[in-house]
Amino acid sequence: MKQVKFTAMENGDRQDYDLLCESFEEYTSNLPKRILDGLIELKTAYEGYQISRYEHSLQTATRADRNKENEEMIVAALVHDIGGTLY
Repeated sequence: MKQVKFTAMENGDRQDYDLLCESFEEYTSNLPKRILDGLIELKTAYEGYQISRYEHSLQTATRADRNKENEEMIVAALVHDIGGTLY
C-alpha cells in the first residue's frame, strides 16, 4: 500500500496530495455499492422485531417522500440505520 511521506498535513508535497486524491477517488467510486450492501445487511440486523430494519428504512424513506421532502432527506431517511450494523 502506498503511503504519504508526511506525518503533519502541512508537510505534504504535490506527490503526497496526488496520492491522497487518487485514493479518495477510488474509495468514493465504490460508495453506491457500499450503501446498497449496507441496506441489504439491514434485512438480517437486529432480528426479533416484527419488521426488519430494512423494511423500517423503506418505510421511513416512503414517509419522507409522501411528506414531499427533498431528495437528500429521502436518501438520508433510507440509510439512517446503516451505521447501526457496524457494532
